[in-house]
Amino acid sequence: MGFLISVRINYRICQIQKTPIALTTTPLDTGSLRTDLILLAQRFIQQTSTGPFRYFRLLFATALNAQNQRDLTQLVTQIDHANLTLIEPLLTNAQNHGELQIWPNQAAQLVLFQQLRYCDIINQPMNTDQQLTNLIDQVVLPALRASGVANRHFHH
Repeated sequence: MGFLISVRINYRICQIQKTPIALTTTPLDTGSLRTDLILLAQRFIQQTSTGPFRYFRLLFATALNAQNQRDLTQLVTQIDHANLTLIEPLLTNAQNHGELQIWPNQAAQLVLFQQLRYCDIINQPMNTDQQLTNLIDQVVLPALRASGVANRHFHH
């Protein structure tokens, strides 16, 4: 049984790794970082609940042996890279609009995606706009604004 689960997990990881890295191709620039983040989160939730991404809960829940842990770590690294690619244009726009004075560190850039993934894994997904707005207002925006990279005021 353990071998069968491992084979299925490895197959799912392979399937996810073959999925295009960008979840969305339409750039967001509403003129407000808050609104852009809410729209990005809504797209992220919608797109990660379909296709091979819907297997994340299974992957995380059944990563029991060292081989699966390595695969899972590699997958999370790839996902983080893709998430950084998604949020970078929003942060650049926010700097251009004067909403961000400093460039947020990587941990702050990933907090939105990590929180959404965590909620999904524990089977408590963000189901309402109010939950999503609270996450953006109370966690994501404060983290982005407070965690700048020293001496790096402008990204470009």
